[in-house]
Amino acid sequence: MKTITIFLMACFILASCQPNNQSDVSEELAINTLKAFYANLDVDTYGSKGWLELVTSDFKVFEAGKQMDLAAFLQFSKPSDDLAETNWTFSALDVTLDGSSAHISYLNDGLFRHSNIEVKLKWMESVLLVRDEGAMKVKFLNSNLLDRQIIDLDGT
Repeated sequence: MKTITIFLMACFILASCQPNNQSDVSEELAINTLKAFYANLDVDTYGSKGWLELVTSDFKVFEAGKQMDLAAFLQFSKPSDDLAETNWTFSALDVTLDGSSAHISYLNDGLFRHSNIEVKLKWMESVLLVRDEGAMKVKFLNSNLLDRQIIDLDGT
């Protein structure tokens, strides 16, 4: 009986000493990482933070019917010379945490104001965030365009 008791106590101690991976990632950290990614896309601060501080080295995005790595995505998302303002508003965020990763599905309303037009877009998006080199980073982004409105600012 003593042997069984000692064995059960040892199992309990070993099990309780295991790290709690669920606390590695919080909902707040995941959402802040997503916001930092989009802040780095903003026309006023585009690329001000090193991209590899925000995304993994194997980052992939599905957007506009294309699969892109980081280099292709940066070429795709580079602001045009006449782009004056960008803004993104997230809603319907659904965050799922799993140890050292997080998945967020959300709606994204974007605004792109150029010198003569304003473009309003709505996407349904999903992002996978992982711990990489001690930081939360975007590993995968899937973006599906739901709506696009173009407003002529010249009134013509």
